[in-house]
Amino acid sequence: RSALHHLFLPGWRNTATMKDKDMQKDLQKQLDVLKKRQAEALAQMQEAAAALSIREGERNKARDDLSSTLVEKERVGAEADIAVRAVAEAVEGKELAKGLLDRGFGYVDDFLGEPMASYVRDELRIMERDGTLHKSELAGGKNGTNMRYTMEEVRGDVVRW
Repeated sequence: RSALHHLFLPGWRNTATMKDKDMQKDLQKQLDVLKKRQAEALAQMQEAAAALSIREGERNKARDDLSSTLVEKERVGAEADIAVRAVAEAVEGKELAKGLLDRGFGYVDDFLGEPMASYVRDELRIMERDGTLHKSELAGGKNGTNMRYTMEEVRGDVVRW
């Protein structure tokens, strides 16, 4: 540039340099804000990934528990089949028949076996909790006018229809 140019625009370089510095400061501020947002987004992604990992672990555990339960149910069902056949052929079957004839009731100790008895108990508890079991009813009455009624001293059991 010529000396004449510097005469008419004194401080021009200083003004341009100051503007560049101000622009650099603004750009640095924007860059700092972007870096901060990026760090926050990364932290949120890491938290979400950790939460997802926990949920996947819980889902896998529940899937394994369900699989184990289904296997146990199959095993218990097979044991029940064996128990039913055994009772039909065993001495207990004769004692059961004798009790039914003599007393009107009979029983066979350990008929279902512990696993099946536990399974049946658990299923009954679930039905009771869900409200699907109802007090049993009698029908008819002495003169036939009471079509349905409950009388716990006669019949205190619960049923599911």
